[in-house]
Amino acid sequence: MSDVKGARGGTQLSARRTNQPFRRPYTPPAMFWPATSEGVRRARAELARTLAKWGVACLSPDAELVLSELMANALAHGCLPGDHVGASFLRATGGVIVEVHDSSDAAPVLRTASSDEECGRGLAIVEATTVGN
Repeated sequence: MSDVKGARGGTQLSARRTNQPFRRPYTPPAMFWPATSEGVRRARAELARTLAKWGVACLSPDAELVLSELMANALAHGCLPGDHVGASFLRATGGVIVEVHDSSDAAPVLRTASSDEECGRGLAIVEATTVGN
């Protein structure tokens, strides 16, 4: 199972293997990263180390992709200059929960990007990577 959670303020977006969304009470992020591409790189490296330590390094490619997309969404839509992006990596039965927190109170919105748009596919990638795997 590869669960993912992306949180903005007190709202959490979740996708599960069962195709059933779920919500958890808000939990503060365990770590903070600069709201920059370097912050995303450092967060991915920390996630890879964490998954290896937990003995589930096989989840690293998908989990890192999900983390990157959620953080990119936070940078594009939920952060102001100088902000930090929060993240938590939680063990789950057979998988991992990746939470991303930004400073916006607005919840992320899954949308369908047209074929000629350069942006707008991040949450669809998260859904495709986590739901049904």
